Amino acid sequence: MSTVQRPWSGIEVRGPYLRPAEAAAFCGISKPRLYALARAGVFPTPVRLHPGGNATVIPKAWLEAALTACIGTAA
Repeated sequence: MSTVQRPWSGIEVRGPYLRPAEAAAFCGISKPRLYALARAGVFPTPVRLHPGGNATVIPKAWLEAALTACIGTAA
């Protein structure tokens, strides 16, 4: 069984934050693809702004870490 690396796991949850649509645009992918990658553990999962709320965000630093890791494995 392989272990999935999550380079964003050590990064604190703090701003700037991107909504899922903004995060997808930042990464150059569609919003459904972003969610699929999050389910696969390749990208960070959006977090709720407050318990019981509907609004979700992804810290930009998490996305940058994930993209850096993806670029590193492609090289």
